[in-house]
Amino acid sequence: MMAAPAPILVIEDEPAMRLLVQDYLEYLGYSVVGAPDGETALSLALGQEFAMAFVDMNLPGISGHEVMRRLREQGNRTPMVVLSGNLRESYADKIADLAVSEVLEKPVDLTEIERVVLGIVGAA
Repeated sequence: MMAAPAPILVIEDEPAMRLLVQDYLEYLGYSVVGAPDGETALSLALGQEFAMAFVDMNLPGISGHEVMRRLREQGNRTPMVVLSGNLRESYADKIADLAVSEVLEKPVDLTEIERVVLGIVGAA
């Protein structure tokens, strides 16, 4: 019997956006865990393995960039996809060393979410 695949982590402080992404991924057949802030995300990532993570950069408290930096420092290699409503040219340099798989601009198209998940995790 095959083990269930690791869930996908969605780190997003806007409840409507987090639930939209979570619900869509669950509709596609994936297991999903949501985190409303960086502190929660770090706690979850320390105790559980994830297939991938969607990370909002503008989180209250610990920023998405800081969450990713801390996880990478701890050796966490979870594929991370940035979600941001505020992309700038200098932004790419800021995350270049964090091995980010992709950057999606909000509002994000759900077909883009599906494309990225299929490319990283594969079919559910």
